[in-house]
Amino acid sequence: MADKKKDWSHFGNFFCIHNEESSKKSVAQGEQSRKPSDSKKASVKENHPEKTEKRFIAKLKKISKAIPPFLLEPNLQFPETEKSEPVDLVIGFDLGTAWTKIVVQDTSRRRAIAVSFKEYGSTHNPFLLPTRVGISDGHLTLCKREDPHHICKDLKISLIEKPEQRMEIIDNEELTVTGCALAAIFIAIVLRYVRHWFIESQADIYKNNLLRWQLNLGIPVKNYDNKQIKDAFHKAALIGWWLSEQKGEITLTSSKKAFEKSKDSNLQLGIHREYINVVPEVAAEVAGYAYSDLREEGLHLLVDIGATTLDVSTFILNTKDGENRYGFLSAEIGRYGAFELHRSRLEAFKIFINSWLLKVDGISETLEPVPESYDQYIPPKGDIPDFDDEFTKKAAGPITKVVARTKKDRDPKSKAWKDGLPLFLCGGGSLAKFYSDNLFRNVKNSLNSYVWKGFRSKQIPKPENLEAEGLRSHDYHRLAVAYGLSFQYENIGTIIPPSEIDDIPPDPPRKRYEERFISKDMM
Repeated sequence: MADKKKDWSHFGNFFCIHNEESSKKSVAQGEQSRKPSDSKKASVKENHPEKTEKRFIAKLKKISKAIPPFLLEPNLQFPETEKSEPVDLVIGFDLGTAWTKIVVQDTSRRRAIAVSFKEYGSTHNPFLLPTRVGISDGHLTLCKREDPHHICKDLKISLIEKPEQRMEIIDNEELTVTGCALAAIFIAIVLRYVRHWFIESQADIYKNNLLRWQLNLGIPVKNYDNKQIKDAFHKAALIGWWLSEQKGEITLTSSKKAFEKSKDSNLQLGIHREYINVVPEVAAEVAGYAYSDLREEGLHLLVDIGATTLDVSTFILNTKDGENRYGFLSAEIGRYGAFELHRSRLEAFKIFINSWLLKVDGISETLEPVPESYDQYIPPKGDIPDFDDEFTKKAAGPITKVVARTKKDRDPKSKAWKDGLPLFLCGGGSLAKFYSDNLFRNVKNSLNSYVWKGFRSKQIPKPENLEAEGLRSHDYHRLAVAYGLSFQYENIGTIIPPSEIDDIPPDPPRKRYEERFISKDMM
């Protein structure tokens, strides 16, 4: 463990190291620095961590032969020639709680290309990248498949819940970093990978082009309406892009410099700041649908079930002056994703199995015969309760709340209540029967006091211009957000958050017949 701590020592200025011994040491060094005779040695070590870091990285390059090129240098362009013509490329960056997805779109050629993460991607789907920052031989990197050596796996949650709050990033290590800083580092590493991958894989088509990059980063609708969180996402995107352009490795020290520069808007980006945007994930998710023949205007419900979160929103899709408009009426987000369901079941089963084993263990006290086989130590299927009841009620809460509020106050006269509320069920967890069956059965039961026809399932179609080798049509929903984000920002449409839409006042109560009746005496 001592060696491990040494490896991180050059990051001391970026991290808060809450260690009693180190605190005492720093105080002692501070006292020594006031003495003219002893100050030189200490000050070099304390005030120039960059030199230490450079020496460390140089050493790494000697001992580590397999550092991927994208970690060492940015790759922004093909070699420029007289024939080089500019081309606009938009990076759609879907930052998921568990998986990140990227689509790059060339809007002039109408080509959308899903980025394959190869050995870093999921075994079952190379277009899914674990949303983790990894550490290997002291340098920051992406996490390879099943790689346990990661700094943080709840990166998006940290960006939402504690963007400016420091958090522990390595178990049992007293090292902390802000959620926004960690997100920026991850975004930077991914952006480097994406541009390297694009230049290597698309050289035949784009070698005579000057690449003009743009970036759209997704954000949950609920958080889009929160200025502080929205600003944190935008800041992480800006700093992430700046870091991805800098020479050498992306390090914790360089990210610290970027955050200091960002305070006075002193980040000199290789692209215009207007080309880096934050977009509601729902708007991006249905952008493909909005441009398809299956499009229907009016009220919709979208439920996105990720690994950690369940994201719910109602929105009205319409057109004004030839531009798509997404009017968001109500939105909620809760930690009821597929992994949370899994954890809930495991916890409930542990409690149950412990109580069952205590029951079996009690045989010794009742003098009953010892079980004949191992099977008798396992509870019969009929004795195992349904562990999902409590979780189902909790997970149904955000959906019930959004639909009820929309029906009561936001769009009570929509024809969707008579025809069936169009429902998009998306995200990795949407394929689980628990969500498609149990969850929505509970929602319908909770809303049985309302007069409405229920849900009408709709699918987001796979776009014809999306290139994603090996991707099955029914798996497209995993890339729907990234695809929508790959449109140029101005072409996604106008986004109206819930805070900018007023409630519809209820109809005035009908007067009783007697109150409306005009007698002869009143004439």
